[in-house]
Amino acid sequence: MAVRRILTIDNAADLAVLKQISAPVEGPVTDELRRLMDDMLDTMYAAPGIGL
Repeated sequence: MAVRRILTIDNAADLAVLKQISAPVEGPVTDELRRLMDDMLDTMYAAPGIGL
């Protein structure tokens, strides 16, 4: 598991990503998706603030 970089609105490249409409997640939950979810939790717990 890994702590990922948090995108912020004060960075133009990040903002462009944050403004994109996300695609729905379809199909079964794969190991790759589980790793992403674990990384998101690790990132949330490592960052200051109140949640993700």
